[in-house]
Amino acid sequence: MKKFLLILTVSALSFCGLEMASASSSSDNDIVIINKDGTKTAPTRGGKAKKNSNGTLFLRSAAEPSPRPTPKSNPKPKPQATPAPSVSKPAPIKPASKKAADSKDPSIRIQKKSTPPPADDDLDEYSHIATIPDPAAPVNRGTFWLNHQLYNYVLRPASKAYEFILPLPARKAIHNVFDNVEYPVRVVNHVLQFEFKRADLETRKFVVNSVAGVGGILRVSDRIPELANIPPADTGQTFAKWGIGHGAYVVLPVVGPRSVRDAVGMAGDYALNPVSWLSFGGVGGATALAVSGPSAARNINEKINLYDAATQNAIDPYIAVRTGYIQYREQAASK
Repeated sequence: MKKFLLILTVSALSFCGLEMASASSSSDNDIVIINKDGTKTAPTRGGKAKKNSNGTLFLRSAAEPSPRPTPKSNPKPKPQATPAPSVSKPAPIKPASKKAADSKDPSIRIQKKSTPPPADDDLDEYSHIATIPDPAAPVNRGTFWLNHQLYNYVLRPASKAYEFILPLPARKAIHNVFDNVEYPVRVVNHVLQFEFKRADLETRKFVVNSVAGVGGILRVSDRIPELANIPPADTGQTFAKWGIGHGAYVVLPVVGPRSVRDAVGMAGDYALNPVSWLSFGGVGGATALAVSGPSAARNINEKINLYDAATQNAIDPYIAVRTGYIQYREQAASK
């Protein structure tokens, strides 16, 4: 009975409702047939279903159950894997500027290197005092004191008188003449040092200054580049080139500081100097003094100037002179 009533209801709806559906712009596909084969679109004609349709007619909206709303779920986020910490190379530390190094930032202050305070000038001058032994230091200091008095009270006034009597051009001419006369000292030691090119240049220099310079009064060689700066040579320097050490440090009266090696070399220079030959050649004392006097005067003047330069503002003049002498001789031997 219920089935029959359901069929009648559906039939009535199919005839009445289809008209309304067509009037309200419903499409032909809104009517479906439900049978044992399932649900399918009913054949229509003019917007109305055919009466001989095999199956029960239903509206599609009534036949298809409305989809149930799915509850919204808040899925828990999956835990993400923590990436492994990347090991990066430390950036190179750039040297901080002076302004940055003085700032209060500890990261900058770490880069600041502590530099030792600058050494005192006088102490820096004594950095090479251990390069030569000084076993007779008490005796040397005593001789140094005597020479100091001699320099200040005898030789210094004589040097001032020499400068006062002779003007600069005359003193320069005397220096040039005696420097030219000492040619044998230099050329022999150049040969002994196997510096044959220097010996050749020294000979050419001597000839140029003797001829064009009127016996060496004028240093014409200074205008020739290859002859202007020939390194000097003496016997003590030759001994150093041969590998002979300084020996002990000694202070000679009047002469001043020397090493044992240079003291022996000074004797060789004296033997090679033509000025000293006058004393061995039977020349009278007055003549020898007249010839050697200007040379001694110019040597005294140079010695006083060097002594003043070494002892000026020195804490210990003895050590200052010793250090200056050693440095000068090592520099001369290295040329």
